[in-house]
This record gives sequence, structure tokens and C-alpha cells, in this order.
Amino acid sequence: MVVYRGLCPISDIQDIWPVHTYATIWVSPGKHFLTFPVSDNRTLNVVGFVSTPLENLGDVQESWTLAGDKAEVQHEFKDFDAAVQVVIDRMDTNPLKWILFDRKPLDKWSYSGGKVALLGDAAHAMCPHQGQSSDSQPRGQGSAFGGLDFHYITITDSYMSSFKQARELVKQWKMAT
Repeated sequence: MVVYRGLCPISDIQDIWPVHTYATIWVSPGKHFLTFPVSDNRTLNVVGFVSTPLENLGDVQESWTLAGDKAEVQHEFKDFDAAVQVVIDRMDTNPLKWILFDRKPLDKWSYSGGKVALLGDAAHAMCPHQGQSSDSQPRGQGSAFGGLDFHYITITDSYMSSFKQARELVKQWKMAT
């Protein structure tokens, strides 16, 4: 799956916006286009998902900072609603381009003293679907990880905004386990 990410000033699209909320999703077979407001409703976060077979990706590199091409996004979503076209036109010149890979299960886990810490995308049990990454992490204790002592802590970008908060999160995790 290829994911295009960008930002668009809401002031640039508010006059043409077709619905009462900026938290929207347009869906078609193999593609969906997700938007939601950030920065106190001043900026629209834009995420375009395209199901793409690995063999069609060519020489791909694994990166969270790979720059995409706006023309590529325009092409992928050319049949979508006119509002989607305007958002793509007015978003960043070079949106991020993420390639989401499925991984084969590991034969062996690395852990210390029976404890495992999974952070960020490592905690996803599957590729995020329709922007629902926070709902795709494993739940509960132990069962999903062969009886290992496992505790799940939600981590958000806003919580990880400082090193001090990151240290506090690790401290909480150690106390929970």
C-alpha cells in the first residue's frame, strides 16, 4: 500500500468545502482519501491510500521521509470528488510518500526478562486501515505474544513532544510490568 501525506491550509479550501466537517473520507475500490483538521482547525491533514501490489512499485525504498510527487497524487485520485482535487492542488508541493509493507512473523522475539516494548508502528498487528492506526495495536496481556508479560500503552505524537515526557512514559511502562 502506498500512502501519500500532506498538509493544506483550511483557509485555501473553506469556500469550496462540500460537507459540514473537515474530518472526511472518500472511498473507492483500492483507494481512499482521508482528511482531518489539525493545528486548531487551521490546517487540513491529508492522507491518500492506494492499494498497490509490491511488484508494481518498482525500485522502492523503505523510508518515512520519502518525498512524493504531487502529480502522482493527482493521477491516483483523478476520479474522486472535485473537493479532493482542490485539496490535492493546494497541499504541499512534495507530499510524503510512505510504502506500507507487510512483514512475515519473526521466528524469534528479542526481549529482556520476559518484557517486550513495542513502540510506534512496531505495535501494529496489521497495516493501518483508513487511518485507524491507533485501533490496530494488540490488546490485552500475554496472549498475542506467546505468554510474554505484555502491557499496551497508547502513545500519541502530542505526548511524545518532549524528552522528559518520553522518559516518564518509559517509567510508567516499567512500573506496569
